[in-house]
Amino acid sequence: MEPFEQLKKIMADKLKSPTVFFSAKDNDVLSGLALWRRAHDRRHELRDEGYKKGDLYFCEKPNGFEFLVDLVACIVGQYRFFPCHSLTPEEKQKSIKMAETNPEISVFLATGGTISRKIVGLSETVLIHQMEVHSKILNLKPEEPRLCTLPWTHSFGFVLDLLLGIYNQQTLIISRNSSAQEILKCVENYQIQHLACVPRVLEALRQRNQNTDLSQVQVHFGGAYLSKDTLDWGKTALKEIIEGYGLTEAGPGVLMDGRPAGCEVLLRPSKFNQLQELWVKTHYPCFWNNKITCEEGFFNTSDLAVQINDKILIKGRDSDLIKTTNGQWISRFDLNNEIKTALGSNYVDYDPVKQIVKTVVSNQNSYTHIDSQKKIKKILGFEIHIEIFQADNEFWKSVSESRKKSIEDHLKDLKVA
Repeated sequence: MEPFEQLKKIMADKLKSPTVFFSAKDNDVLSGLALWRRAHDRRHELRDEGYKKGDLYFCEKPNGFEFLVDLVACIVGQYRFFPCHSLTPEEKQKSIKMAETNPEISVFLATGGTISRKIVGLSETVLIHQMEVHSKILNLKPEEPRLCTLPWTHSFGFVLDLLLGIYNQQTLIISRNSSAQEILKCVENYQIQHLACVPRVLEALRQRNQNTDLSQVQVHFGGAYLSKDTLDWGKTALKEIIEGYGLTEAGPGVLMDGRPAGCEVLLRPSKFNQLQELWVKTHYPCFWNNKITCEEGFFNTSDLAVQINDKILIKGRDSDLIKTTNGQWISRFDLNNEIKTALGSNYVDYDPVKQIVKTVVSNQNSYTHIDSQKKIKKILGFEIHIEIFQADNEFWKSVSESRKKSIEDHLKDLKVA
């Protein structure tokens, strides 16, 4: 089996339509037909360099037209494609070996940090399945303007933003700047209707937007926790806000608004009270370089979740959980959200748990590594949170007494969902 057998035909069809790419930075335009022609020229260059069908090409170019040319050239020439940066020689060699032993792989992606990074291989059947499923869920239409700010070296940006936009023949506005100011400017200049982003971008948009109308923008976000206040803001300010959850090893999409997106999921008991382990079964094989437990086609995502009615809510990994003094396990994100709710919108960017830990540690010499999750679990409890308001700390001194009382009430009533 050779890479990109189906996508080669799909891409030829999609790019002959009125697909248009705009570079927000350079104010430049590239039509789908022009991209197709440039990609064929690039394919000839790669062939002259010695590339053959099935060879692996490492693309280290940033988001932009040249990246697109390389991608389409690899699809046309049926070379495996790896959008990447800062790969070690060992990682490149590992990828080449994976390509040699797994002919189904068409695209490689790196995930995680530089220390715990995994190399993941995706077949074109996975990519097509993800595009088909998410196109229906998001109800995407041709020519609708999509703003692309996510990095294309990441599975969210590559599969569920770039490829999804091309697959639906949308107009893609490309920007490497994901600041709220740049996004708002693009919304006004290009009448953006679709935006895929991470929560910090939404938090910034909520704070910075003054008078830009966002009521025509559908936002698909994922990758981290979003505060309840910002989620509520999005439900009124945006056309639609949809929370996605996934991981590169799954292709990447798993859940959309808490419901399975083209896959099967199981919740299994864990040691964390009501929280359960989330297991996933994809319909097409993915490949990665780490050992992972699989049972009956399911694999453990290492994320913990709860089910409320028909929705699955992600609560983070075990390292994100904190054991309170009454023996309950609570998500750090839920705890932060409760404190932020009590503090008000002025502190929406603030990380209360981290500040509490820093302050407590400064008063307890035995705790020196304040970012260690083990230390956090040992020192964080309800009574510590309440006592901390009397600490000699500039931030907490700026919080009014009524706010402090409100926070105490929130923390006392806090339960694991």
